[in-house]
Amino acid sequence: MPVRGRRPADFRVLIGEVTALTRTEPSSTPTAPDRADSIRFCSWCGELSEQPRRPLHVPHRVCDSCEMGVLLSCRRDALSGDAAAFLICTYELTVSAVSEAGERIFGAQDRLAGAHLLDLATCPLGDEQLARHAALAAQRARELVVVPMRLRSDEGAALGTLAARIATCGPPRAALVTVEPTGFGRR
Repeated sequence: MPVRGRRPADFRVLIGEVTALTRTEPSSTPTAPDRADSIRFCSWCGELSEQPRRPLHVPHRVCDSCEMGVLLSCRRDALSGDAAAFLICTYELTVSAVSEAGERIFGAQDRLAGAHLLDLATCPLGDEQLARHAALAAQRARELVVVPMRLRSDEGAALGTLAARIATCGPPRAALVTVEPTGFGRR
């Protein structure tokens, strides 16, 4: 049933405009506050990739170095360099990937995939701080946050407190939790 004053051709134009406004493509959704400040990295070996993101084409997604990981993007300052120790988790704090270096800290990826972040680690400032920052980073682009973190495993006492850098990565959007030993609280 036609609406008064509108012709069917007008609806096609209107629908096209609404579709264009609501379309979100990976190339138009930033994973970091500033694209010039982002870097691509491998989800497995952690090697930084200089391959640029091309907005009109789907970029190569498999790592050229190890051919095992997926290339993701994050803020340049979220990673301490090549082969960083990190894990990636969803907004529900479910671990979806662990880097090769991260396996030496957190454990084997086979065992960790699907685990809850708070089952693996705790934060001296309160677990809600770790959970909140990771969940928010997995939901939208955020500034980098650094919080202290300790592992709940037996190796946690030997490592002491870790500095956990929490940032947004993707696509698909997730939280990147990069860890570095601080030497504080080691036994």
